[in-house]
Amino acid sequence: MSAEEEERIKNEALIDNTAQGIFNYLKEVENKREIYEKRWIWELLQNALDAASHDRTIEVKIIKDEKKLIFKHNGLPFKSEEVAHLIFHGSQKKSRILVNSEQVFL
Repeated sequence: MSAEEEERIKNEALIDNTAQGIFNYLKEVENKREIYEKRWIWELLQNALDAASHDRTIEVKIIKDEKKLIFKHNGLPFKSEEVAHLIFHGSQKKSRILVNSEQVFL
């Protein structure tokens, strides 16, 4: 088997495992809907607070229209690595670089 084929197989397995993990997590969340439907806004506020510089007051803006909700803050945005960890199970709260300073929920 070539190195390229081996890499392709590993990536497919990672994608399959991640998709299954997300599906299982969503089933678990659905079973705890009453808890999570009230908690999400606090999670967003905590994310904004975590991203704030210690010498700066955090500012939050919430924009809602018929199709989406946009949550913005003036803290530091997620690093690409942090986004990848969120997608592929987990969190990584370390230093940040500019990716995007808003979180959009459809």
